[in-house]
Amino acid sequence: MSCTESIDDKLSGAFELFENNQLIEAEGIYQDCLSLMDIRSTKYEAALHWLGYVKSELKKFDEARSIYDELRGIAKSSLNYQDELIAIHQLGMVERMAENYDKAQELFNEELTLLSSSNPNWHLGFAANYYEQGYILLKKNNLFEAEKLMYQSLQYAEQSNDQIALGCSLRGLGEINKAKGEIGKAKRYFEQSILAFIEGENLVGVTEVNGMLDEI
Repeated sequence: MSCTESIDDKLSGAFELFENNQLIEAEGIYQDCLSLMDIRSTKYEAALHWLGYVKSELKKFDEARSIYDELRGIAKSSLNYQDELIAIHQLGMVERMAENYDKAQELFNEELTLLSSSNPNWHLGFAANYYEQGYILLKKNNLFEAEKLMYQSLQYAEQSNDQIALGCSLRGLGEINKAKGEIGKAKRYFEQSILAFIEGENLVGVTEVNGMLDEI
C-alpha cells in the first residue's frame, strides 16, 4: 500500500468517525493526516475543511475560525471564488454555532454579495446561504422573516437537485412551523425532510429529524 493510499484510507476512516459522532477520534486522525500532506494539494484543503467541521462540533470555535481563515486565504490567493465562498460560509456557520448571530449574519451577507456577482447560477450555494440566514432568524425568534428566507432556500435546493440541501431546507421549515405552533405543517415538512435525507443517503440527517418528529 502506497503512502497516498494509506492517507486516503485514514481520511475515509476519519469521515466515518465524524458521521458516527466520534469527534475526538476523527480530530486526531485528520490532524495526523494533515501533518503528512502537501499543503499545496487539494486533498490537504479537503482534510482541513473537514477538520474545521470537527472543531466546530467540538465547540473549539477559535481553532475552527483559524482553519477557515486559512482556507479563505488559500482560495483568495488563487482567485478561486467558489472555494472562497465555501470558506466564508463555513466562517458564518462557526459564528452561528457559537451563537454570535450578528457576526454570522455579516458573513452570510458578504457571502451572498460575492455569490451573486461571481456565481449567480450556483443554486446549491444560494440554498445553503438562505438556509443559514433563515435559521439565524429562527434563533432570533423572527419567525415571519425566517420562513420567507427558508422558502427561498427550498426553492434553490429544488433547482440544485441536491437531496441533502433539500432535506436541510425542509427540516428548517419544519422547525420554523413547530416554533409557530403549526404542528401539522411541521410534521409534514419533517416527513418530507426524512425522505430527502434517505434519498441523499444521509443517515445522520434521518436520525436527527426522526428525533424532532418524536418531540412533537
